[in-house]
Amino acid sequence: MHKRVKVCIRVRPDTKTSGSSSVVVNQQEQVNIVVQTISVVTNTANGNGTCFQFDQVLDAKVDQAGVFQAAASGIVESVLSGYNGTIMAYGQTGAGKTFTMSGGKQKFEDRGICARSISSIFQQIQRDAEHSYAVRVSYVEVYNENLYDLLDFNEHTTSVSSGGVHHPNNNGKEDLVIQENDKGQTFIKGLTRPLVKSEEDAFDLLFQGETNRTIAEHCLNASSTRSHCTFTIYLEKTKSSLAAGLCDDAQELQNMDVVVYSKLNLVDLAGSERMKKTGVSGTMLKEASHINKSLTFLEQVVIALGDKKRQHIPYRQTTLTNLLKDSLGGNCRTLLMACVWPNEAHNDQSLATLKFATRMMRVKTSAIINMSQNGSMKNGAAGSAVSSQLVEKYIQEIKYLKEELAMYDTLHGKSQVDYDTHTITSPARQSVYKEQVRGFLRDPMAHPLPILNLLQIQQLFLVFRDIYLENQQLARNEPMPRIRSSVTKAGGGVRDSKMVSQLRSLRVTSPPDSASSTCSMRGSGIAHHSTKLPLVTPPETHESEELQTHTKSRDESTYLPSIVQPSNNNIEHSSPTLSDKALFEMFKNQENPKPESLLDLDVAKTNLRLARAAFAQCGLEVNKLKFEIDGLSLKLQALRSVEGDEDVQSSRDGDQVQAAPSANNEQFFLVMQLKDAKKRYRDNFDTFQEKKAEVTYLTKIKDQMLQQLTREFETWKQQQGSGCARQ
Repeated sequence: MHKRVKVCIRVRPDTKTSGSSSVVVNQQEQVNIVVQTISVVTNTANGNGTCFQFDQVLDAKVDQAGVFQAAASGIVESVLSGYNGTIMAYGQTGAGKTFTMSGGKQKFEDRGICARSISSIFQQIQRDAEHSYAVRVSYVEVYNENLYDLLDFNEHTTSVSSGGVHHPNNNGKEDLVIQENDKGQTFIKGLTRPLVKSEEDAFDLLFQGETNRTIAEHCLNASSTRSHCTFTIYLEKTKSSLAAGLCDDAQELQNMDVVVYSKLNLVDLAGSERMKKTGVSGTMLKEASHINKSLTFLEQVVIALGDKKRQHIPYRQTTLTNLLKDSLGGNCRTLLMACVWPNEAHNDQSLATLKFATRMMRVKTSAIINMSQNGSMKNGAAGSAVSSQLVEKYIQEIKYLKEELAMYDTLHGKSQVDYDTHTITSPARQSVYKEQVRGFLRDPMAHPLPILNLLQIQQLFLVFRDIYLENQQLARNEPMPRIRSSVTKAGGGVRDSKMVSQLRSLRVTSPPDSASSTCSMRGSGIAHHSTKLPLVTPPETHESEELQTHTKSRDESTYLPSIVQPSNNNIEHSSPTLSDKALFEMFKNQENPKPESLLDLDVAKTNLRLARAAFAQCGLEVNKLKFEIDGLSLKLQALRSVEGDEDVQSSRDGDQVQAAPSANNEQFFLVMQLKDAKKRYRDNFDTFQEKKAEVTYLTKIKDQMLQQLTREFETWKQQQGSGCARQ
């Protein structure tokens, strides 16, 4: 199915932006979000301008969450359905491309499309109980027309030039090569694609790859990316073993061994530059030339794709266009995020960006679901690779085995044995099993439970486990005997409860891990039974001594000597008495230029500390509700057991005794309380999951800021050594 590229315009906030409701940006670019148009003033004398219309135009007031929801979420959802997707950020330098894709480095709300896409994918995986998933990621950089693997940590390093630019170096490793498979789809030979088991693992690789990116500073952008980067998420979706075992008909049996492949390309293009404006020279001038050249050829490819008469598309002119071949004219759903800077000085660049975006709207791609069955890749219907004769054979064989099993049960005196999985695992049947097991445990003279089939035995084992966990929880909730030597403190106060002591024994730096231990991801959700509600383990709630005395000198002197190692012998020769700690004190106290990474690291630590405190408080609330639900469930169960015993005794005596109204009212009251507690538990547990994701993300931000500070300190130390050597 041919579908054109979707284009979304994002306007960067400007310091001179007007606060009017009509969204007039510096009187140079006017946005109308009703008809999705943007106008750029080209004649300042009469105010006339050029008007462009796109799929979506997002003004400067739209935050990161709004951008993802309005523009990117549809592409991410289609990837989970089996379509390839690409989200590409384009625009001049300083227009906000990297902020849109990678996000900010301080607030959790500033997460970019990359981080939000990872979170969205893993949330969908957890909710999908019918399929198993395998997730892989890759991160590749196009720097000066060469490819570099940002996730190959054994081979990939970065070197630092005198201008402060970080250049990738493959240390003699064989170069990455773009190739095509037999279907004409491009791939990179030798690119690392590690398997990720959780959202946290994916964040680890994302942040480590971003740390290796090539950046520099010029007058228009303090953190200008000097390369094109593509972060790719690969998905493999298969029918889970549980769901496959429940299939009855031909269609489900056909889908049983189908594997759905898809990938999401998140592309952050380097910004086009006017060398007269940026004033770069030397290495940065060479980088800017390569960037502008690749973007020029990208525009030529887009023009060629929009021309129906063109037969040859010049993909191979540059590494970038060859890498984006599938995204521009192949099997993919593509979104272009065009970022513009609302400033009169950048009107020419804004016009160029909007014209390129207009040309992209003429490009069409052919996105289809990618499927594989019995080891061969197929595109199209699910049952195309399995013959109908083989499916019919399987169905007949299953029918024959069921009939033979029914005859076997009849010959052995078993009648009406139910083998239906849905019935055996239903909540009603679970309640019956639970009552049978409780009766068997209470009565020493009870006969063993009847065995019907293997699935019933498995369900009985699960019921035994649930009852054991309930009794274990009851034992924990019983008050402990008071022993003066171990319960009271020196001041005479009562010690904390066992649960609080366990919570406080956890390290603040180790938030709970919800990662799966298997390579394939299966869906999961909140447990439906009250006895199976998860008991969360938040970090300690009290402010530790280290956090209360949070000072820069203590923290920095703690981590820097263990990370930063002397790399220049000139430093040791010129100042043999200076340690890394003393050198770092000199580094952080310098005034010109003042290290901004120190301030960024302090902000990251503060935000992380606040997030951890909120996370711990939310965890305590969830645990409190968990204990409340357990208590109400036990009360309700005890009340029902008493009523059941009375009914049994009444039936033995031959009396027809009606249940007391007070007992019914009490039971109804407990049921309503339990229902309300479960609702509050679900709401608080969702908040707990959000806080956990925030702590995980801010931890990665702090680690990234630490690596950046370490790298800047290493650069400064090399410069100091070079200066001493010249003297």
